Amino acid sequence: MSPLKYQTRCVAAFPDQQGFLVGSIEGRVGVHHLDDQQQSKNFTFKCHMDNNDIYSVNSLNFHPVHHTFATAGSDGAFNFWDKDSKQRLKAMSRCSQPIPCSAFNNDGSIYAYS
Repeated sequence: MSPLKYQTRCVAAFPDQQGFLVGSIEGRVGVHHLDDQQQSKNFTFKCHMDNNDIYSVNSLNFHPVHHTFATAGSDGAFNFWDKDSKQRLKAMSRCSQPIPCSAFNNDGSIYAYS
């Protein structure tokens, strides 16, 4: 079940399998924990919006070592986040085209997007 109101675009399981991320067409990400005792840690946040323009979140990827995650969107942006501190770690310069997919390599030293 998605914690978001609009169409789901992508999902990613937490590395510890205790929950998942959901990205939607409304430019939001939902952080959802599976354990009933962790439900108070659930939250949603805006990430691919610019003034009045809303862009879908197309890709969600956890870093294999640090357990932070990346979002990539139709606005041509990708950002790195820490779900535990609820903070954006880094916002990268926008590309001229939407980013439909992305991934970290096995050791997390490379983040690729197209």
